[in-house]
Amino acid sequence: MDKNSLTTSACGSTTGILADTSANTVGTAPSSLLPELPDGDLLNIQKPAQYLGGELNSIVKEDSAVDVHFALAFPDTYEVGMSHLGLQILYEILNKDTKTWAERAYMPMADMEELMRERGLSLCSLESKRRLSEFDLLGFSLQYELCGTNILAMLELGRIPFFAADRIDGHPIVIGGGPYAYHPEALSPFFDAFLLGDAEEAVLDVANAVRQSKAAGESRKELLVRLHQIEGVYVPSMFDPIVDESGVLLRIEPKDPNRRVVLRRLLPTLEGVPTVEKPVVPNIRTIHNRLSVEVMRGCVRGCRFCQAGYLYRPQRERSPQEILKIIETALPQSGYEEVSLLSLSTADYCSVVPLLKTIMDKYAENDRLSVSFPSTRVDALTPEVLEQVQRVRRTGFTVAPEG
Repeated sequence: MDKNSLTTSACGSTTGILADTSANTVGTAPSSLLPELPDGDLLNIQKPAQYLGGELNSIVKEDSAVDVHFALAFPDTYEVGMSHLGLQILYEILNKDTKTWAERAYMPMADMEELMRERGLSLCSLESKRRLSEFDLLGFSLQYELCGTNILAMLELGRIPFFAADRIDGHPIVIGGGPYAYHPEALSPFFDAFLLGDAEEAVLDVANAVRQSKAAGESRKELLVRLHQIEGVYVPSMFDPIVDESGVLLRIEPKDPNRRVVLRRLLPTLEGVPTVEKPVVPNIRTIHNRLSVEVMRGCVRGCRFCQAGYLYRPQRERSPQEILKIIETALPQSGYEEVSLLSLSTADYCSVVPLLKTIMDKYAENDRLSVSFPSTRVDALTPEVLEQVQRVRRTGFTVAPEG
């Protein structure tokens, strides 16, 4: 691949704020809409509010009080990325650390990307308009393979070298996590590290490693050695991929004899695990325009063909009391009129009928709150479940007819 040229896929869409590459705006976010662009250009941009930042519950910190800058990047549209619960959870966890500032960036839509390239604009975060190249960490949410080219497009627009081997001291550490990170070798030349498994605890370990490395004045290579010691973190430069003559991966040989394998990070339970209390409310309508609450992780079925069923096992459930508390805390902060109970198959949740009834009894009449499922199985849709979810208005759920 020519690392100086790139064609992005049609998957590309909305993202972080733009700034002129000569600008250095850090701290309080500018209040005006894309001040580098004249009004005539703004009229030709699709949904310009997605590039504003300043959403309800978004976080802007005093830059002088922060020692780790972490950019959470989603290689797809703002509409898709703002619907992703995992990114919101990490955003809130990281920002509860007073010395860490997590900001967001998304892939710009095709019209904005073209304009950025014409004007020489750099991809920046939504909160402080900081260029991606100025962050300590750039964390990509790797949800699906089709957005792989958008990762490279965001690196290019952010003025960060494609290949990890070409990055030097001063460039951010590029780390990826999510389902795609479980088979990382196709992307490993472009990433400094991958986080395998549940990130709720591990992401703070990564931020702390960067903090300690900066305080010790270590080089980039020394920082990667620190990251290599964290459970669940795979640093490709610490391993050698062995391929055959046709390029098929045969095995991966560790360079460190004391750490021959990388074990995924696993939360033994969801009880007490941090979740979103103050969701960032998007400036435009998103794909999933509702409050999302994870009720269960993993699946009881164990279907052999299901990637998600294997990646997220074992099955772990939140208690109904904790779910109700999350809704009670987050709902007034969001203004949403719909709650989505998230899991691989929510109707398999052990207390789904009593939980639905309690939610409906509490919120249906006065708040007109409806409940939806992102996915469920046909055989789990009992009449009792359907009766509860349509008490306010007919809502939607995805049915997965398994083989």
